[in-house]
Amino acid sequence: KHCWDFLLLDNWEKNMHKIDPFYDSVKIFGSYTKRGVEMVLARKQMKKLLTFGKRDFVFVSVSDLPLDDGTWVSGSVSVVTPAIPRVNGYTRGYQDSIAFYKPLSKDKTEVTIVCRIDLNDSAADGSGGNIPMWLYIKTVGATGARSIISLRRALEEEQEVLELEDKLEHEKEGMRFSVPRQIPVFPHDEDYIHERQREWRDRKEKQERDEERMRFSLPWQVPVLPHDDDETKQARKVRGGENEEIKKSILPRVIL
Repeated sequence: KHCWDFLLLDNWEKNMHKIDPFYDSVKIFGSYTKRGVEMVLARKQMKKLLTFGKRDFVFVSVSDLPLDDGTWVSGSVSVVTPAIPRVNGYTRGYQDSIAFYKPLSKDKTEVTIVCRIDLNDSAADGSGGNIPMWLYIKTVGATGARSIISLRRALEEEQEVLELEDKLEHEKEGMRFSVPRQIPVFPHDEDYIHERQREWRDRKEKQERDEERMRFSLPWQVPVLPHDDDETKQARKVRGGENEEIKKSILPRVIL
């Protein structure tokens, strides 16, 4: 549920930039629910892609009923509607996807995502987009793997913050009901809280700097960052074409 809620459209403005450095904004135009299945019409805007122009996507996001084994299912499909026409300054892209969230334990989820994406406006009345197919093929696999790894990192950091907040709240409750002459001393005093806040700010600033470097790097020159884990390094090697065997072994399935 934590993973599912993190990726809800309502939470994109807060969370999506953590896993997609090209994400700009999303606008919801309407929603419809029938027999437990929720559908939302939305438009997503992306920042400029290297030397190419900005993209936008018009799609319907679908939250389906859970499967018999408890797996949650969601998906999206690009649509063409006069309610959301093309906008000057943006190239209309198309993206279809389906995702399965299978709970393995209390704090672990198996996520499988299958998607199709076209960053050029290839419709009959479209304006093209000029991103060459060879560039897309060379980068899409590693980009998707990097997004999933960033998702896991963001979920872990958010969970740590929630646990710390719960612990502090519990200790405050203990102090509220204690006898005035016997107020307990807790390790999470003001200095400790301020220190943790500084740590989170420093970590966030470092992550933003790293994402900025990655966003402006050329597809065949993806930097290996010092804090990367093994899976991230593998994804970067794939994107750089350094190891053909790793390309064959990467699956669109990551354990969060």
